[in-house]
Amino acid sequence: PAFLRFGSWIGGDRDGHPAVTAAVTEETLRIHADHVLRGHEAVATRLSQALAAKVRGGTVPKALAHRLVNDEIAMPGLARSLADKFPDEPFRQRLGFIAEGIRHTRVRILGERRGATTSGYSNPTELLDELEELQRALVDVGLARSAWGDVQDFAWQVQTFGFHLANLEVRQHAQVHRRALAGGGDAVTPDRAEVLATVAAMARLQQTFGPEAISRYVVSFTSSARDVIDVLDLAEQAGADELQLDVVPLFESSEALTAAGAIVDELLSDVRYRTHLRARGDRQEVMLGYSDSTKESGYLAANWLLHRAQGDLAAAAARHGIELTLFHGRGGAIGRGGGQLELAVAAQPPGSVEGRLKLTEQGEVVWTRYGDPDLALRHLEILTTAAIDSITGPDATAGDPPGTAATMESLATEARRAYRALVYDDPGFAGFFGRMTPIDEITALQLGSRPARRTAKGADRSIEELRAIPWVFAWSQARVALPGWYGIGSALEAHAQAHPRTAGRDLTRLYDTWPFFRSVIDHARQAIQRADIALARGYAALAAEPGDAERWQQIESEFERTSRALGRLPTGESTTIAGRAEAAAVARSAALREPYVDTLSVLQLELLRVLRQREAVDPTHPSLPVIRQLIGLTISGLSAALQGTG
Repeated sequence: PAFLRFGSWIGGDRDGHPAVTAAVTEETLRIHADHVLRGHEAVATRLSQALAAKVRGGTVPKALAHRLVNDEIAMPGLARSLADKFPDEPFRQRLGFIAEGIRHTRVRILGERRGATTSGYSNPTELLDELEELQRALVDVGLARSAWGDVQDFAWQVQTFGFHLANLEVRQHAQVHRRALAGGGDAVTPDRAEVLATVAAMARLQQTFGPEAISRYVVSFTSSARDVIDVLDLAEQAGADELQLDVVPLFESSEALTAAGAIVDELLSDVRYRTHLRARGDRQEVMLGYSDSTKESGYLAANWLLHRAQGDLAAAAARHGIELTLFHGRGGAIGRGGGQLELAVAAQPPGSVEGRLKLTEQGEVVWTRYGDPDLALRHLEILTTAAIDSITGPDATAGDPPGTAATMESLATEARRAYRALVYDDPGFAGFFGRMTPIDEITALQLGSRPARRTAKGADRSIEELRAIPWVFAWSQARVALPGWYGIGSALEAHAQAHPRTAGRDLTRLYDTWPFFRSVIDHARQAIQRADIALARGYAALAAEPGDAERWQQIESEFERTSRALGRLPTGESTTIAGRAEAAAVARSAALREPYVDTLSVLQLELLRVLRQREAVDPTHPSLPVIRQLIGLTISGLSAALQGTG
């Protein structure tokens, strides 16, 4: 069966991006449909050229002969053309009609021709029925290899992508919904009219493109069951009674992750929502935010929060008899949930995956993992294997090994304390971060899907207002990779001091027996390995205000602590042959790129130094735009070369 599906938020995610409107969402679906239907048409056309089998007279299978008669009645001009080109080749003729039917479908759906209201296929199922009929006919005449080869590949393509390509996910902040329901709004956030227009557009678009094209509505920064039910209220007020809607809460703050299980339990106990969910097949999707949670609490604490939340969510869903799918909002960097996905999936709490795996692939990771067909296939095979291995059986119960929670709670608390002391408790840290990293230049490039800061305060350098993606990206460019390791050294050393006799043995046992702890440690090692403190010192030298030298020394000391502490733990290997091969390939690739990466960093560092010197003297100097452009090129080059910058 076709078990893989694709989604996208491009053109649907309007959380903090006022330019993403209902009209943009509608145009996005048109682009999706145009792309995939042209692709289907191209496949059918190619097959019509390839299946050159002569079948004469009464030997043509009856179903195929009947279908060709109907084709001739519907499209007599095309029938004459195909008969002239492919005499006695019914399969090539049939595929020619299928290609034309797909073209008519595209014209009708996209409204490219007036009056084209009934031609083509009404839905992908009609096309799949014809392909299945074609397969049976091929088998009847002894062409089973073609039936279960090229034609089956085409069928899988249609089953996977339909006529919509990818499910477009709408995303909006919970506070925007509250203001919309209250009838409020301001110039910064979408007003009530736009929120209602979005929901109404979803219902209208489903009529044209099908429910598979746009059904999920992600509520970012969900903090209560009410935040999910608000979307149902908005759908009612928009008059979208026919909308097939899947509301997806997104938990990302420490408070929300801690309460996630209780919030979903309350949600599933709500009679109105339970009725809605029953109509959706008793399936609930929940999204987990890796980026914002790590930015708020630090790497180790965030991973523990996410792990506990997944166990709590799985338990809540099991109590209510709901099929739960956890949607992992991972990025490419370790500080945003990136790394070896097979390790990450194996580390999830028992019962929280169960063969249903959904995750984000974004940024340069899309090119790295999918730019080459062979690499894409291997990556998807690894994900598929991890999803299958997660199926534990009907008797499995969510939970971690005995005695692990207390240890992890202690480690996470100390790691969070160390991280927050650096990043949030020091009022001068935001300025230091701005001076040391190319965050201002990254912001000016407008690389992200949303503005780099949550508000329009251009002079606001606060870490709170900065989004997680540019936060991680800037540390990667400065060759520190701080979000992927900071605080671990302090936590492990504090544990060793509190338990001098048993700490080494206990942590080694956790590493050897607990996939979650092993995944956290191994990914932190990767982050440490990707950092280059010697080059990072050059970036630190850009920050020369009072206290900056002490701030950098604090970072470098924690780096050394973390390196020492991780060095005392065992070194594991990937759990699968494919995973070990991928790790080896990554290591070889990194070694080949290193000289070029370091050169780019040196160039970027010198350009930043010159830029800031000249800006300080003359902010209007004519050379500044050229220097900024060159810095942008180094940012792009480092992003592509480091492969995991955010």
